[in-house]
Amino acid sequence: MQFSRLGFMCSVFFTLSLFSLITLNTSGQIVIDIAQSNQDLTYFGASRGDALSPIAVGDFNGDGVKDILLGAPNANGKLGERGAGAAYIILGPLPESSPRSASNVDLEAVGARITIFGCNVGDQLGTAVAAGDVNGDGIDDIILGAPGADGSIGSEAGNRINAGEVYVIFGRSDLFFGGKFDLCAKDQDVTIVGANTGDNLGAALAVSDVNKDSLMDIIIGAPGGDGPSEARSGAGEAYVLLGRQFSHSAVFDIAGALGPGPDVTVYGAEKGDMLGAAVASGDVNKDGFVDLIIGAPLADGPNNARPSAGEAYIILGSQLVGKTLPITIDISQGQQDVTIYGADPFDQLGISLATGEVNHDGIYDIIIGAPGADGPNEARAGAGEAYVILGRANFSSVVDIKQGQQDVTVYGADVSDGMGASVAAGQIGQDEIDDILIGAPGAEPWQRKTYRRRSLYNLR
Repeated sequence: MQFSRLGFMCSVFFTLSLFSLITLNTSGQIVIDIAQSNQDLTYFGASRGDALSPIAVGDFNGDGVKDILLGAPNANGKLGERGAGAAYIILGPLPESSPRSASNVDLEAVGARITIFGCNVGDQLGTAVAAGDVNGDGIDDIILGAPGADGSIGSEAGNRINAGEVYVIFGRSDLFFGGKFDLCAKDQDVTIVGANTGDNLGAALAVSDVNKDSLMDIIIGAPGGDGPSEARSGAGEAYVLLGRQFSHSAVFDIAGALGPGPDVTVYGAEKGDMLGAAVASGDVNKDGFVDLIIGAPLADGPNNARPSAGEAYIILGSQLVGKTLPITIDISQGQQDVTIYGADPFDQLGISLATGEVNHDGIYDIIIGAPGADGPNEARAGAGEAYVILGRANFSSVVDIKQGQQDVTVYGADVSDGMGASVAAGQIGQDEIDDILIGAPGAEPWQRKTYRRRSLYNLR
């Protein structure tokens, strides 16, 4: 079953969305079935249609406690701008519970401590969110994607339809008191503008120290990008913008016209692949360099024999450090180090990606969503699946889900749940092991409430 995560990818919009938190604590190859309620915690959007699902974890006010950043790309703006999007921050500490009980958080009842409003109709702010200290002040910053934005800066304002934008709001200690930010009022600190009409810059985001300078760098997906010289329609692109001591109101432009361009550019292999629909990063082979993982959910698998099965690519960080900037990597030339193939047509593997140390072995692991996958024995159409591929010192050049080369499989609970539309990992609990968060935007709980149950599996 084909699934679309983003409003600009098709006409499907989410109603209520959830994500499930899973803690892994057991040995051997693992299968987890959400239909059996093996998740720990579930959040639901505050309002029908918000499309709550994109998630990030960071300490945005410097109090030493982790906070959660949630994107709601279909939410309305501060003055009711339809689909302007929003993001919410729930300040920590987050709820804890025993293995036999559930914690409940009702976002509609308690509200978010911090709300960030998108500016214009259809901007879809919050389609992607990320967290990390990109300006080196010791506090995590808030990074937000608005892939429907039309260019809001200078002579190009409004002229790059759906080029997309990315915004950075610096973390600060006064966020402890909550508040509201309005991008129409230019409350952001940094703006990054997409290059061309339809690029959808900001559809995906990640943050890591790619060049080992102790500043976090921003990795950005633009799945509507058209490749070198605009010659591969919808092949997709991804970029790295290196962290620095940004000035307030700084502007960067992928096209290079309004400000500096990206430091690294990655081009999708073929027309329609939508590379950059998801991005992630982490040292997955423990060589001391941060690696890039980039999804291309409409890529067609080995020899193009699995339509829209999806692919994801690992680009080892050793390719990026110490090289002359800017750097260009072209997947059509086989310049990736590892290719991960989706199992079946229309699984759309790679529409979401994350990394985290989920089995506590000191190596980052890869979490991949395939929201179009059909569950055990292909019996739950569009229930969705997610996979964990454990980090290791030596990857083969190909990892094929159809051959069972993943380490963990998670099945969505019901037909059309689309589980795997978003994934994330982070230390939500107090056990120093990263937890896995998985979005299922098609699920129908019809009650806005939250569950958490501590338990589960140890991968060692």
